[in-house]
Amino acid sequence: MTENDPAKAEPSSKEAIGSDVDPRTQQALDRIKRALSRRNGDEAVRFFKDATSHGLLPNDDNVLAWLRQALGNDLTEKLISAFAGLPCFYCNKGVIPCDDCNGRGYDADRTLCTECLALGIDRCDFCGGSGWFTIDHVPHAFQLNVIMRRVLAAGKEAEVLLASGVPVVSDSEAAEARKLAAKDLLQVNRLLGVLENMTVAAKREESRHAESAGITRKATAACEALAPKLHGRACQLLGVLADAARAEAASSIRTATRRIAERRAEFYADLASSKSFAGTLLRHPLLLTDTSETPDRIQSATQVPRMHDELGGKGPAIR
Repeated sequence: MTENDPAKAEPSSKEAIGSDVDPRTQQALDRIKRALSRRNGDEAVRFFKDATSHGLLPNDDNVLAWLRQALGNDLTEKLISAFAGLPCFYCNKGVIPCDDCNGRGYDADRTLCTECLALGIDRCDFCGGSGWFTIDHVPHAFQLNVIMRRVLAAGKEAEVLLASGVPVVSDSEAAEARKLAAKDLLQVNRLLGVLENMTVAAKREESRHAESAGITRKATAACEALAPKLHGRACQLLGVLADAARAEAASSIRTATRRIAERRAEFYADLASSKSFAGTLLRHPLLLTDTSETPDRIQSATQVPRMHDELGGKGPAIR
């Protein structure tokens, strides 16, 4: 059997790694296989990490080739995918309650909270707002594969998001438009978090493994090409939030409510023309380094590059 020919019959674990395998190692492999067969990726990851921590499975740069022999290509790919999609343990899809305003969106004196965009929620510092388990805790041998999978996944999600229209504000449904815009804005921010994390990870991977440069540079280029489109969509959505606040201000009967809505309108309108979103959860300085073309980028926000084509589908079998 070759690594690139999964159609060929794959040997059982015992045949692949030898009949003299340690019974505890075989037991660990069987637990991982059962979890993957049940499509329980989180459990399979936990079993794998437990086995490597106890020395039952190798935990070096050769572990991927070893697993392809021990588990077969299909289950090894599923284990890598499980690592790629493992959610962050500290947040809910990249966000947490804002510490600066205690989740209210404003301070005690009713000043709008800049950090959380007056939404009451902030970006998770642990995962960088990506919502996924940090790649630092992914085995080194898996990291290049995980980078490729996460970039592709972000590209597909962004393609759908950017192909859809932004919410339309009407006087009668301003609150609904505001909610939809806020939801989409958080999705944009999560995708920017993924791209930022993977850009950093790809550059670090290249510094460790120069032979991976061709693949990592494609991943980095794909992230950097998509980031301005997401930045442009963020600006559009902030504009929707500003329009919704203006509509709510116009329909408010109470003076205090109207003034807060007016402040929101001004706040979001200013942010919509921002080049870096400094001081807010939307800032991604390691990704959005060139912000000099914001107006053009807003206009081309739906022209998202197809990462699946740019990166060649899943990419080649890696290590």
